[in-house]
Amino acid sequence: MSLRTHPARLAAIAANAETFDPGVPCRAKGHVSPRNARKLYCLACDRDRERRATQAKRARAKRLAKVHAREAAEMAAMFETVRANWHARAARYGTKIPKAFQ
Repeated sequence: MSLRTHPARLAAIAANAETFDPGVPCRAKGHVSPRNARKLYCLACDRDRERRATQAKRARAKRLAKVHAREAAEMAAMFETVRANWHARAARYGTKIPKAFQ
């Protein structure tokens, strides 16, 4: 069913007839389509903007997950290096190994 002829949309237009302006161009694409006079974008463009925002959030979360995984791997490698150094020092000089590195 078309967005223009969707019954819920037509009912909303009828209910808000005084705030609806059918001849004003949409701010996003410049096409003339019915839009709420208080908004800058028509319904189709609003949906597009929401979809793009959702995609951007998802992409950002994916990027951050990769960064966090890489940082966790680096931290684990550093910990193992420090642990190996403590064990080497203990073997060479007979010093005590801290509990965290035993």
